[in-house]
Amino acid sequence: MALSVAEKMELVKMIEARVDKQIENLRADHKAEIEAMSKKAYPLALGKLGVVADVKQLIALEAQIEELTKRANKIEKRVFAFLNPGDEGYRHNTRGQITESIEETQKRLVDALIAKTAWGKEIERLQAERVGVKTALLLATSNKQVKDLWVRVTSIIGDAGSNTDLTTEALNIK
Repeated sequence: MALSVAEKMELVKMIEARVDKQIENLRADHKAEIEAMSKKAYPLALGKLGVVADVKQLIALEAQIEELTKRANKIEKRVFAFLNPGDEGYRHNTRGQITESIEETQKRLVDALIAKTAWGKEIERLQAERVGVKTALLLATSNKQVKDLWVRVTSIIGDAGSNTDLTTEALNIK
């Protein structure tokens, strides 16, 4: 009896999890390189967004604001000791939005730098395989095709050693 679509989708989830784990391992193996790329990408992200001078100004102003805030808090505590010093009222989070834009651009730049490495190309290949596995499984019409696909996926992601004895035995059933 052929697998139902729901059973095939469960297999897709299992395979995607294995591919994701392989990608996670590759990223973990190259964590220091990724961090270096991220540091390199930050000023590139600022440049790409055209906000280098403005961000430098913001950083300088934030340092001044921090100093002024400390002074103001000391005065408030002396003069208004009966007030809750943590009650500052509502403030817009524009700095958070700026930081988010910079981080998104920085991430895209880091991803581009990663893509130029051999292991980055391996991540891209695994991601492409991850996308294709759902279509392949849904097109499989027999249990043999599903088993063959499982064996092929295992060899593609270089994860053959993760099959349990029971899995290996099930794959060998004719």
